[in-house]
Amino acid sequence: ILILAMISKEALGYFGIAMVAAAVITTIPQAVHNVTLAPAMEKLGQTGDKKSIKHFFIEPMVLMAYTLPFLLACLNFAIHLPIVYFLTKYMQSIEIIKILILGYFFYSVASPALSMSLAMNKQLKLMFLVVPVVGLNFLLNYLFIKSGWGLKGVAMGTSITYFCYFCAIILFTLSNLDETLRAYPRTLVIIIIPIFYTVFLFWIIDTHLQINHNTIWSDIFATSVKIGLFILSYSLVFLKIKNHPAFQKLFKNYAAGRLCLADTGRCSQPGKESIWPDPFSRKGRLADY
Repeated sequence: ILILAMISKEALGYFGIAMVAAAVITTIPQAVHNVTLAPAMEKLGQTGDKKSIKHFFIEPMVLMAYTLPFLLACLNFAIHLPIVYFLTKYMQSIEIIKILILGYFFYSVASPALSMSLAMNKQLKLMFLVVPVVGLNFLLNYLFIKSGWGLKGVAMGTSITYFCYFCAIILFTLSNLDETLRAYPRTLVIIIIPIFYTVFLFWIIDTHLQINHNTIWSDIFATSVKIGLFILSYSLVFLKIKNHPAFQKLFKNYAAGRLCLADTGRCSQPGKESIWPDPFSRKGRLADY
């Protein structure tokens, strides 16, 4: 509404394209939400203990925080390719997308907090969090547009709003899980580290790695080099985080999946029992999970 009222219809089109491209990031948290909400509600119903569902909140959030930057890098370095060579009318959308993907990172990583809040039946209280955030977004966008920032200002206002939403809903969820206040800064730090490092790498690579290109193929090559360099540099963070329970459980499940045959429920290594239930036995039925 603000873009239409204060800028132009054409600008609304640029921003719409940018939001569609950046929203690709949200497909992952939506899948995580669909997978974790029902088990969390079931676990809470069985035990009545809020702390029993904490791992449904922390572990998916940590995994997304440290793996989403790979998708962000692909969008940041490669989103110009289809626009420059096929959608030239939307060139203004490129910088907007690069700003929005940072905001969508915080929105996406906050999705497990939203899922656990719904599992604890806190949806009405969430309204008191969401309404001020929407108001903040309106205010920031208005101020940035009035200051002459245009669509970049709207993108910045939206990303700042998503960051504030992220901080607020993390605190909201931790408090409802009966966690101490000291857990809040620890949780924020472990989530924010990868995105700060990601932004730093974006700046270094975009600023200091200039590869001349005059055709689409040379541009694709240059983009591939940038993405490859990001992957190599960013992967260093896993040396620090690899011992976190979220990654330990991920590695353990992956190893177990490699060893076990899904169609029989039997372990592929002789003499060892599968840790996976047989899906055709009573114990392995979906209804019993």
